[in-house]
Amino acid sequence: MAKLTGEERRSAILYALEHHTEISIETFANQFTVSAATIRNDLHYLAEHRLLTRIHGGARAIRNREFELSLAARSQQQPDTKLAIARYAARLVNDGDTIFIDSSSTTFALVPFLGRRHNLTVVTNSISVSQALIEYPTIVVVICGGRLRHISQSIVDIHSIGLLQQLRINTGFFGAHGISIRTGLTDISREESDTKQLIHQQCRRTVALLDASKLNRVGAYPFIPINQVHTVISDFAADNSLIEGLRKSGVHCFLAN
Repeated sequence: MAKLTGEERRSAILYALEHHTEISIETFANQFTVSAATIRNDLHYLAEHRLLTRIHGGARAIRNREFELSLAARSQQQPDTKLAIARYAARLVNDGDTIFIDSSSTTFALVPFLGRRHNLTVVTNSISVSQALIEYPTIVVVICGGRLRHISQSIVDIHSIGLLQQLRINTGFFGAHGISIRTGLTDISREESDTKQLIHQQCRRTVALLDASKLNRVGAYPFIPINQVHTVISDFAADNSLIEGLRKSGVHCFLAN
């Protein structure tokens, strides 16, 4: 297992507690190959931020709480499903397009499928996407200017909107914490939702790439209403009733396998 940063390790601790409720310091120390003192510091930090409860010798999950995983942790979840969704989404990219890719782990999976496109411009607020696109020198990459948000490796507080307005983005590919017919696309970070909302306004077409776990899930911060979502691409585990509801609302829905 690759050595995780402190932020990635704390994110993984929260994810583990969602599945096991209570975990000991010793278990975490063995899992991440770090000292017990390091884990105690992690648990102290997370408890101070009310993300878990300290117990003797370990930690306990706080139920009914939403938390944000790091990009590294999210990328390890359902990688095959995300790859299938991204492969399907790549069909919507044509030669000569200007597209936007956000900082989600599912949209990141688009990158390997773009290499054969000609005269393609990719706008992104994702550090990871921009780094991955270095492998494709024929693709023009435009990185949004703003402030780095470490946990998502994304740029927020965008201050290059004038440049974006000049680019005429054909299609924006967005991930989300969740989607519902009532709230549209939502996130659990205000910074992420504000940034996505701003960039969405520059996109002619908005495409949401969401695995089945994101359907009928609602985050605290809406950023694109359902009547402005053009397409949703999910997988065959998707809730059929929601897919039908989205279609009745005018959203194009596709399931990838």
